[in-house]
Amino acid sequence: MLWCTILGVVQCSITAQNKPTSDLEEFEMNPFEQQMKLARELMELNAEWFRKIAEFDSSNLQKYVELNQEFAQKLPEVKDIQSFLDLQREYGETLWNGTQEVVKARGEMLREVVEANGEAMRSAFREK
Repeated sequence: MLWCTILGVVQCSITAQNKPTSDLEEFEMNPFEQQMKLARELMELNAEWFRKIAEFDSSNLQKYVELNQEFAQKLPEVKDIQSFLDLQREYGETLWNGTQEVVKARGEMLREVVEANGEAMRSAFREK
């Protein structure tokens, strides 16, 4: 809130009324309120990101379990060294490709949250 002296009440209210609504909200916020707003925004952004990453990791863990089960079921079909090596190579390639996709997807998620946090920080410290 704006604190005005008895003599400055009229001038203060006129000044506040002439400002656009978004500027008025920032104009009325003291530095403590601005910091609390920033902290709340960052907390919400990061909580959302942690929820997304937990869901992402959970689905990837399920994929790895399924992959291991699939190749474990193929193991009894192995009759010689060559078929074992082929199965091992196929498993390794599948695992490697899956890992590369996960790393790329996580990198993209991280980039998005860093950009969102940066924008929140820039808007909090932008000159008014």
